[in-house]
Amino acid sequence: MIKKFFLSALLWMTALSFAGCQAVSASSALSNPASSSAFSGSSAVRSPAVSSSAASLSETPGSTPFGEMMSALSSYQQGTAGSHLKQYTAACGVLNFAQQYDSNQEEQLRSDLDEYLNAASAETIDILAEGCGNVDFAAREILSNGVDGVADILNDAGNPNQYDEYDPEKYEAVAGILKETLAAYT
Repeated sequence: MIKKFFLSALLWMTALSFAGCQAVSASSALSNPASSSAFSGSSAVRSPAVSSSAASLSETPGSTPFGEMMSALSSYQQGTAGSHLKQYTAACGVLNFAQQYDSNQEEQLRSDLDEYLNAASAETIDILAEGCGNVDFAAREILSNGVDGVADILNDAGNPNQYDEYDPEKYEAVAGILKETLAAYT
């Protein structure tokens, strides 16, 4: 009985500390944001659409699909508290963005990434580069197993997926551009 109580209390303390770390991490991760993105609007299955007016990330971090993706990516740091869940949150950030991505937006995506990375600190660029492989692994797991196949992990991560399924081709296009652009800064 005492053992169950102790484990329950430990679980609650961990959850509460994770929630606090997530809020601090999300608010501080974009200390050097890029400007506005043309990527707005979403036909999310479970979430309301993002405003169609592209807001500057410096005004409201994460307010556009591009900003949400970069916020999720820069919040993941391997080996930190809650990193496994943040890995899936970051993967969903890329998958969510990719789902509404159109190949006609490639130049805008490259421009937004360049602007973001030019303004980012060396620490943020290192965080993005170090986490790239693990985030890609999680995204591919979601793509191959489906959202339902990783539902427990996504539930524990706060259900960061905005869609019930994702298009692997769209993910590949966005992931390729992310990796290529990031490689130029590392």
